[in-house]
Amino acid sequence: MKVLLDTNIIICREGSHQDNENIGRLYYWLDKLHYDKYVHYRTLNEIEKYYDQDVKNSFKRKLQSYNQIVTKSVLDDRLSLLSKRVDKNENDLIDTELLNEVMLNHVDFFITEDRGIRKKAKELGIGSRVVDIFEYLEKLIAENPSLTEPRIKNVRLEKFGAVDVNQTFFHSLESNYAGFEEWFQKKFDEEAYVCGENDEINAFLYLKTEEQTENYHDIEPRFLPKRRLKIGTFKVIANGYRIGERFIKIICDNAVKRNVDEIYVTIFDDEESSVLLVSLLEKFGFTRWGTKGLQERKETVYVKPMDHTFNQNDISACYPYLPTNRRAFFVAIDPMYHTKLFPDSILNNENPDDFSEQAGFSNAVRKCYITRSYSVMPKRGDILVFYRTGGRYVGVFTTLGVFEGHKEFKDFGTFYEYASNRTVLSRQEMLEWWNKGQSKPKIIDFIYSYSFPKRINLQQMISLGFDEEIMGKGIQQLSQDIFTKLIQQSKMDVRYFADGRKVGEDDENNNFD
Repeated sequence: MKVLLDTNIIICREGSHQDNENIGRLYYWLDKLHYDKYVHYRTLNEIEKYYDQDVKNSFKRKLQSYNQIVTKSVLDDRLSLLSKRVDKNENDLIDTELLNEVMLNHVDFFITEDRGIRKKAKELGIGSRVVDIFEYLEKLIAENPSLTEPRIKNVRLEKFGAVDVNQTFFHSLESNYAGFEEWFQKKFDEEAYVCGENDEINAFLYLKTEEQTENYHDIEPRFLPKRRLKIGTFKVIANGYRIGERFIKIICDNAVKRNVDEIYVTIFDDEESSVLLVSLLEKFGFTRWGTKGLQERKETVYVKPMDHTFNQNDISACYPYLPTNRRAFFVAIDPMYHTKLFPDSILNNENPDDFSEQAGFSNAVRKCYITRSYSVMPKRGDILVFYRTGGRYVGVFTTLGVFEGHKEFKDFGTFYEYASNRTVLSRQEMLEWWNKGQSKPKIIDFIYSYSFPKRINLQQMISLGFDEEIMGKGIQQLSQDIFTKLIQQSKMDVRYFADGRKVGEDDENNNFD
């Protein structure tokens, strides 16, 4: 496997300040799998611009361990046309040259944190081969399950006092925030969300509720008085398991339960390691507000309103809200896959230790479901009601999601490539699905939104009027009446609906038929 690495990744890795654990994790996997690392001559030219001769010599020695692309290739025709249309400056032309190595199949993958380059790649149809660190690690984990690291302990609430602040995970936070260790020690009896064993933390999340009287004198533009959830600390080392998305769900669930008007976070986004976090936050509705700090180096403030709105054109940005004016559909899922795909929907008789954050599909908010159902298909923004099969008394309704769309595929390669890190099925199971029967399976994309606090079994729903005849017929629409009864019986928190009211209240917009 030949992997081209973007200039910033190489400079960060081989420079004197190697404080980006994400890049360290990437190199760990590349070396473990014996993949060939490539450096482009444009990167070598960039290093030549350094004034310090010792720095240049140091880089040259380290880059001897890379395969080097030292000549300029003729641009692929499609890329040449795109370049003439969108490239505005020298940096854009350099990006095009790097992409050309993928277009010409000189390398298998190009890893870059540059969103502009990845946007070009998607337009060219090579988006699956031009990826950021997180995406590439997810791919490696999905395709090499036998080579994964030791089990990652479930995300859990832990007292600050039980966490060793001296481990290397916290070093970057200490260097960015003066007095971080003292602040950490003062929080000894408060709780944070932690992932990983105590001697090797790989994810940490601390949340704080702030009232309307909070002083925001160092934030510009100044915050208006609101009840807010502050993301005090949010750090995840890239490991291919989408822990960041798991944290997004935890953050949004806390925001709903704490009745806040807004979520915010402050980030030093001038650092390479912050690019991934900012990209993740923006995907789920955070936007740049302004700056925080009175010193020369300021943090950027990102805000997500909790305004109970839903936009079917940008479902992720509206997360965790569900629409109140859309249809609902029944979707059955086998018990052997259920809790792996929906970790928050674990049943009382299941052992949490049997499930871990050892797979990207478990932690992902955006998930895939593979089906052969051709009788009916939801539309974007419709609600999916997941049912854990098991018969009248064991089968239960557990989870709600929001339908984003579906895709059909002509060959197994693209089918597997698309869903490999967002579906619970293994490669072999996906292959069996692909080869089974004459019709080919299709993939449903959906947002994992809510787990019912009270599980209603099939017998209870039948007594309320649920039509048992739809069982075994794939995806089927539920009537408004049955969906309303399910919401009521499951004791669902109605604040997760976009208008914050119970489904079925008198409202001409509450139409699920």
